[in-house]
Amino acid sequence: VASFNADVPVIPASVQKLVVAAVALDVLGPDHRFTTSVAVPPPLDGEVAGDVFLIGGGDPLLTSDDFPILDDPRPAFGTTSLDVLADAVVAAGVTRIRGSVIGDGTRYDDEFVVDTWGEGIAGVDAGPYDALLVNDARVRGISSRLDDPNEAAAREFVRLLGERGIVVDTGWGSGAASTLVPVVGTVESEPLATVVAEMLTTSDNNTAEMLLKELGVVAQGNGSRDAGLAVLRDRLTAWGIDLDGITLVDGSGLSTGNRLTCAAVLELLQRFRGTALDAGLAVAGRSGTLLDEFTESPVLGRLRAKTGTLSNPPFDA
Repeated sequence: VASFNADVPVIPASVQKLVVAAVALDVLGPDHRFTTSVAVPPPLDGEVAGDVFLIGGGDPLLTSDDFPILDDPRPAFGTTSLDVLADAVVAAGVTRIRGSVIGDGTRYDDEFVVDTWGEGIAGVDAGPYDALLVNDARVRGISSRLDDPNEAAAREFVRLLGERGIVVDTGWGSGAASTLVPVVGTVESEPLATVVAEMLTTSDNNTAEMLLKELGVVAQGNGSRDAGLAVLRDRLTAWGIDLDGITLVDGSGLSTGNRLTCAAVLELLQRFRGTALDAGLAVAGRSGTLLDEFTESPVLGRLRAKTGTLSNPPFDA
């Protein structure tokens, strides 16, 4: 009913996630699921002679059952249980692993953070992330995120195995899984519609960046940020959205180099009205990033939106 400067490119911050959500739902489909697996050499009398491999499939919500995510400012929902894979190792008859647990995130490239993010963001607001990500690269009992998300996932998996009585002789590491080692267990994520809702409602930065790389894998055979961004631009063009002045740098919107127009955002919202993108928006005074907003307003419970803000340097200098 009204607009002002709708075609002026501005910094979108986390509103950028709407672009990722729209393209992911279109390219991958709302029923798409991410699969994580564990590969174990055949045990002999309960002992495994070599390494066990935890293989990432791009699931951004892989979580240990006992990890205290409810302590997070905006807890993730629709999570995938890592414990299912630990139970699969037990079911395979393993009691001791003479080697290590190796985390494999090779589905994506080795860019764990975006170099254009502002000071103080990497490792706090987002990253490190890879195709294997557990608890947002956190391990129970350690306050900070680990530098290598694959190694962090392997370390957390060793903890879960230990709680089930399985001894791991040489700890954990990261690397590519051996194709000769059989898979003994898999776990699937919730459908992409739920993953997108989690990303939008809680403004989950890691989920956005991983979805971007998954688009690169599926559409271009390359699990990189650049490949994912190319998919975003191609799809926006196919939808007839004017890219003049639009700059896409990441998936989360944490980079100050991103530019979107309100006209482009409006077209996306209208195109995906009634879809999982629409349903995943936070509700005023009710959920996600709007939980504490508009609580005394007539739009309480009625306004649905994607928020976005950046306060990192140089904006708070």
